[in-house]
Amino acid sequence: MAPPSDNATPPRTDQNGADGGTGNAPMLSVPRIAIDVFCENQETRRILEQASKDRHLAKARVNFQPGGPAQAVTLYQQQGGAPELIVLETSLRGEEMLQAARELGQACGDPGRLVIIGHINDINIYRDMMRLGVSEYLSTPITPRQVVETIAELYADPDAAPLGRSSCFIGARGGVGSSTIAHNVAWFIANDIKMDVSVVDLDLPFGSTGLNFNLNPGRGLADALTAPERLDDVLLERLLMESGERMSIFASDIGLEESFDHVPPQAYETVLEVVRRAVPQTVVDIPCVWTEWTRRVLLGADNIVITAALDLVSLRNARNITTLLKQERPDEKEPYLLLNQVGISKRKEISQQNFIEALEFRPHANIPFAPQVFGEAANNGLMLAETRGGGEIGQILKRLAYVLTGRRAPPAGLGTLWRWLPGGKKTR
Repeated sequence: MAPPSDNATPPRTDQNGADGGTGNAPMLSVPRIAIDVFCENQETRRILEQASKDRHLAKARVNFQPGGPAQAVTLYQQQGGAPELIVLETSLRGEEMLQAARELGQACGDPGRLVIIGHINDINIYRDMMRLGVSEYLSTPITPRQVVETIAELYADPDAAPLGRSSCFIGARGGVGSSTIAHNVAWFIANDIKMDVSVVDLDLPFGSTGLNFNLNPGRGLADALTAPERLDDVLLERLLMESGERMSIFASDIGLEESFDHVPPQAYETVLEVVRRAVPQTVVDIPCVWTEWTRRVLLGADNIVITAALDLVSLRNARNITTLLKQERPDEKEPYLLLNQVGISKRKEISQQNFIEALEFRPHANIPFAPQVFGEAANNGLMLAETRGGGEIGQILKRLAYVLTGRRAPPAGLGTLWRWLPGGKKTR
């Protein structure tokens, strides 16, 4: 939940519940987030339903859930995580209300934002809520406008940390399937975890995202990189291409006559930051090249996934990348290393044991060589879960999607995942 402010003050409301602000400041639209709403009172629900139809919440997904704090705690304990924002009305008072907020924070797991609507107009309750990390406390009566402004202000601070989480995928060498893995993980985030996700393909001339999702991305990302100062939420919404209900694509389909050597590294960071502010999950497909912008994008990611094959080039490059990341990100989580195309017939592979010993870094999953499965998906513009034979490999990538998003993965027989991934088992 959002950290409390040292200068927190209670919301200003007049006797009729109208907001006490000037109303002159422009209100920003809320980004593509999921909002769960819990109401105990029918009148409160009516007001919140009216607020959910406001144009400033047009991109958000507002889900009304039954019950109050107890039902919310049970739901998120079962799901293993919570959406980006929870709006919860409760009739509890005093210490019972504070205890409910504590239990809800524990059940949510990954930090999010929480707005509590109570029936007590007390400055001490407000301050206690702020100390617990509650984003905002509103006391009834409330108005739809007040609710919309409260939610919008949570995401309006330009100096606030980006809303979304970025996961960067890079191959230890070309041709190891990093892009295919990235696209399938993004598909599971959108279709299985039900979170909005954007795939950003930074391989401008040779990227495969458009082909894999049967889209023609045009010049969207290329134009954004050449003029990053023009990219805002409104322009981004026009440039993103929809692929299903919860997935969007940010890529380019350009010719080889153009060069992007002149684009400064800061442009890539600026563009990705705008995407992260608008979409909860960003999957970044990075080509196997080493430039200053590649380095900076990797170092700034929340998660890094390296895909390698059991060959000498992959071993050398994976070791170089993991060594750099350990040095430059000593306090960040380790990268996830996947061994792909394991078991190619008629090819002399390095044994997994020798690969691990030389790398001094344990892979997190082994993905078997399955050319028919991947070929069927690629030739038909499908993801593995949409093909007949992609079940086992799809389950590995589905589990990875849960890990990267911070959600508790459902139990599955994934013996190929190493033991320190939640629910995984060590294999040899």
